[in-house]
Amino acid sequence: MYARLGCVLFLLLSGLLHASEIRGKVVSVVGGEPLARVQVTVLETGAQTITASDGSFAIQNLVPGRYTLRLNAVGYRLVTVPFSLTAVEEAKEFDVTLAPDNFRRTEKVEVNGDIFQGPGSPAVIETNLTSTEIRETSTVLADDPFRAIQTLPGVSASGNNDFYAQFSVMGEPFENTGTYLDGILVPQPFHGLTNISEGATLSILTSETLEDLKLLPVAYPEKFGDAVGVALDLHSRDGSRTAPIFRASIGLADTELLGEGKLGHSGRGSWLASGRKSYLGYLLRNRLNENYTDVSFYDGGLKLTYDVRPNQTVTFYGVGGHTFADLVHAFNLDPNFFKHGTNDFIMARAGWRW
Repeated sequence: MYARLGCVLFLLLSGLLHASEIRGKVVSVVGGEPLARVQVTVLETGAQTITASDGSFAIQNLVPGRYTLRLNAVGYRLVTVPFSLTAVEEAKEFDVTLAPDNFRRTEKVEVNGDIFQGPGSPAVIETNLTSTEIRETSTVLADDPFRAIQTLPGVSASGNNDFYAQFSVMGEPFENTGTYLDGILVPQPFHGLTNISEGATLSILTSETLEDLKLLPVAYPEKFGDAVGVALDLHSRDGSRTAPIFRASIGLADTELLGEGKLGHSGRGSWLASGRKSYLGYLLRNRLNENYTDVSFYDGGLKLTYDVRPNQTVTFYGVGGHTFADLVHAFNLDPNFFKHGTNDFIMARAGWRW
């Protein structure tokens, strides 16, 4: 009896003596910044930890064997790393890089024209935001690129009303801002009734569908001369030319679904589709007891890109949205209120580039 118990204790102690440790560091592919609060899990044992502020992590007491390391963080793509431990190993190091959900690897080739073809005119003042920066500076309530712009120096919400997505730049009203979507001047791309003093507005665009944006307050190139005042240059992004990827984002006011992938078996093109639906009406009726019986919106977008030849590309981009609002207490309305209102925005664009 004592001999068997001694054998069991010996095996346990020897297993602990040969137990290994894994440790490492997690950084972002954008800028190489350390990522904190990333969940690190060994799937086979269930052991898990959270990365520190410097992106480091450590998991101890792993016996020799084959394992799978999973790294998961909100807003970043899930990463799994298979590895194995031998009896003589004391520690294994990992350097893991996580990419944002909307990160897309691109390869650019710069082609210069002849001496008679000059470059584009530079802007005196220009502020740039990438899709990742747009998402990080958006509000918790909604993923809105126009609210991310309001965090820039010299920019504030129109009329100091945080419910509006419109903004003013150095005191310039939004009515004088020219909004260019993929180089095309478009009317105000907002959900909401923008010609009344009461209410709220929200952009129909999201950070997931934008590549980047540029804000040009003054002295911008002549290609933005279709409007007077500040120029806002928005660029929609292409889908990833990989296997299909689908994501869902749930917020306080809406839920967004997005999918992207390669177009065709050869991967000569890509597709990106997104859709968003709000549940503001439910919150207003059942939680806030406001005057509105229903306030809701939905929007969606689709972008297709295909390389007909190495030097010829065709594209299609369409985006649209619908807003609906209905007021419960329709009696004794003053001029700033309304009973029923709708708003629609639709844009479609096709291009051939060579």
